Amino acid sequence: NYIQAEMWYQKIADSFVEEYPLSLFYLARAQMSLEKYTEAKENLGKFKKAAKAVKDPMFKKLMKTDLLSCDYAISLKDSANTAVVEHLDTSINQPHIEFSPIMVNENTLIYGSLKDNGVNYYNVALHDSMKIPLRKFYIAKKEGEEWVSKGEYSGPFNKENVHVGNGVLSEDGNKIYFTLCQKNWQNKMICELYYSEKNNGEWQESVKMNDQINMPNYTTTQPAIGRESKKNQEVLYFVSDRPGGKGGMDIWYSEYHARKKIYKAPRNSGSRINSVGTEFTPYYDISTHKLYFSSDGKVGIGGLDVYSAEGEKSRWEDPINLKKSINSPADDIDFTLSSNHKGGFLVSNREGGVALLNPTCCDDICE
Repeated sequence: NYIQAEMWYQKIADSFVEEYPLSLFYLARAQMSLEKYTEAKENLGKFKKAAKAVKDPMFKKLMKTDLLSCDYAISLKDSANTAVVEHLDTSINQPHIEFSPIMVNENTLIYGSLKDNGVNYYNVALHDSMKIPLRKFYIAKKEGEEWVSKGEYSGPFNKENVHVGNGVLSEDGNKIYFTLCQKNWQNKMICELYYSEKNNGEWQESVKMNDQINMPNYTTTQPAIGRESKKNQEVLYFVSDRPGGKGGMDIWYSEYHARKKIYKAPRNSGSRINSVGTEFTPYYDISTHKLYFSSDGKVGIGGLDVYSAEGEKSRWEDPINLKKSINSPADDIDFTLSSNHKGGFLVSNREGGVALLNPTCCDDICE
């Protein structure tokens, strides 16, 4: 809720800025998401002076990037849109979040969703004794020009007390990697990667990936499948907050060893992809050798923007911002392309979706 965020950060910055200098940083970020780039630049300038009291160097680096982002966004103001982006209708997009669109073919879509029709409140302390809505996999079919939800996706995916989503299909469609998330003993949400393979057209029981991929007590999520150019081996890209990264959530990769039938120890995808901010939702287009991903730590329009970078593993060209209207002042994630490269999907909380509490409350799937 960027409007409310701006108001409250402004109140804190006006009265308690010496105690809470970060209020200026977050105020500027809220203003960027409201396309108030001139005001955001002004508050970032104020934060630059107040930032001496902030010990974490991450914020000073992000401040410099955000100043460049304000100028970049202003420069794009009168530029043409790079694509036509439309929200899917209410058969798919419901009042809460939709995410992780996975194209099975031109007429079949798997996606993640939290289905809960209204504004409901749950006492999380009673989680074990009450039923709280969970993120699950659903399936949709294209009927004419419209996508129509066909209910929960069958298979060993949706489980009790576990959030499910963020999947990717192998090239032949016979293997799916996906994420299961639940809170650990420290009440931290931990996500882990699983896979399932098809046998006689049926998904088999899911298998948890090894502890090198799923590092204990750290999140591993949002898989993407690529191939490396020398031996044409499969490369699994994913997002994790494990040690050794460049910032918060980073994109990592693990190369498949065909002879040993194992995934090698994960490596970081490098500083051209990863920043001191957050990197999210990788998607690898094998035909063009490009990685598409979202980041809030690079020069962009606001929130999480979608970028593309040609390369593989940890060797990349400089990422390119996909500009308007793939990107908006809000968060734009889960970019995927159709097989003919003439369209695809995107997840965003930009205005125009199925709003619940405010116009930018919830992620919807766009086409």
